[in-house]
Amino acid sequence: MKDIIKRILREEVKRRYEKPSPDVDKLVYGWLDKYMLNSQMYQEKTWESRTDFTWCKGGKEIMNLILFFDTDETIYNDDRPVEVRSLDESTIHIPKNIFNSILTYFPIRPNYLKFLIEEWFEDNFISKINSAMGRNDITIHKFDTYPDTARVCVPPMTKPDDVTEEEMIDYVCDTTLYKRDELIKREEEEPGFIEKVYLQKIRQKKREDLEGPLF
Repeated sequence: MKDIIKRILREEVKRRYEKPSPDVDKLVYGWLDKYMLNSQMYQEKTWESRTDFTWCKGGKEIMNLILFFDTDETIYNDDRPVEVRSLDESTIHIPKNIFNSILTYFPIRPNYLKFLIEEWFEDNFISKINSAMGRNDITIHKFDTYPDTARVCVPPMTKPDDVTEEEMIDYVCDTTLYKRDELIKREEEEPGFIEKVYLQKIRQKKREDLEGPLF
């Protein structure tokens, strides 16, 4: 009986994880095409060393690409523009439940699915990303998943015209550990710092309002 069980398990594993055919690859690509159909892409430069691309659909973030560019640690406040920095790392993310859902449709290894997603992304989006960044060196380094399900989509925000710097400082001080003097000093060293932090905080607040309390 043990030998029979071992043989059956070997056959099942072999059938499930045998090398996929080109037809399976096409089916996965088709699934991904449908998944991304009618999605909206948003670009956001958090700092000179980081730029995010987020795809939203149905009010949810269904995929993103995070790009990290080199930082010279020997320079205090490395403020070189992103255009002159080399790419350090690029990672595609999709929600974990979506990744697992694909695996239930197609009998392939998780690592092979990651490979297919990277290939599909480069075929469909990398030219657009390079164009948006004004570069030709963007490639995909790795793939990862969001924890669990997709977050609520909150597009990048712009500062309302009637919001003053003093109001932004007050808001940041009320919602972070920054002190007024520290913010003013950072603004002198890095113009636009206060507005960046302010926009990050109001965007985070809007997401929390839409998602509701965690408990």
